[in-house]
Amino acid sequence: VRGQCAGEGSGIDILQIHSGKDFIDLLAGSEGMLGIVEEITVRIEPAPESCWTLILYFHKEQNALDFQDKLQGETSVHWSDCKLVALDYMDFVSLQMIAKGKEYNNTLKSVADFPKDAEAAVYLELNSADDEQTEEALYEVIDLFSQYEENEDWTWAASTNDEAEKFKILRHGIPESINTEIAGLKNQVSEIQKMALDLYMPNTSITESVQWIREIIQQEDKDGELLYAVFGHAGERIYHLNLIPRSVGQMEKGTVVFKAISKKCKEKEF
Repeated sequence: VRGQCAGEGSGIDILQIHSGKDFIDLLAGSEGMLGIVEEITVRIEPAPESCWTLILYFHKEQNALDFQDKLQGETSVHWSDCKLVALDYMDFVSLQMIAKGKEYNNTLKSVADFPKDAEAAVYLELNSADDEQTEEALYEVIDLFSQYEENEDWTWAASTNDEAEKFKILRHGIPESINTEIAGLKNQVSEIQKMALDLYMPNTSITESVQWIREIIQQEDKDGELLYAVFGHAGERIYHLNLIPRSVGQMEKGTVVFKAISKKCKEKEF
């Protein structure tokens, strides 16, 4: 059990989230709709002796998806005592939202411009107790990246906290930039609201999961008018789907898309 929630007067005494379901992401992602947090106990782990943070940009989304699956494979990278503690995915629309956010967000402005032709990006963190082990894993990651014939200049790497913090700003800038975009659209069409769906798909590869999401959207949005971003903690198989509706009609279509994805997720039992 990852978490437990008790409510009064709701007809539900206790809601348990069983093994495999991330209660923290479920509650935080609901933005207050499922409940509020009254008390938090935090366990602090020792900081790693050696840490490298990377962002790799890909000119083809399929390359980025396949790279992540191979990165988590048993034979692609020999991790030794080095740990892959974060593996996040950002698609093309996510990157475009960040680029747009850099125009007005001073925090995002501090981050270097990324390649305009990139279709996707992968963020990852490597930790270990020894610099040599971390660097060995780092070289293997870069070697795997080079197998996709991507531009080596599209590789960002940081070994200090200050440098890594800028990468994290970029990583966390996606939802903030999308929220700002929605606020601007709402000024034009007051009915427009943020539309977001969090998906946990632990039993499928990253490639299969993202492609499945896109296939369902294409089935419901045959004219391809919906603008949406797919990003999230791919290493943990947690994906965030954010729709950016520009009209009431697109909001209605987005609702149909969300219902279709929710229904088929249940049928497929990811």
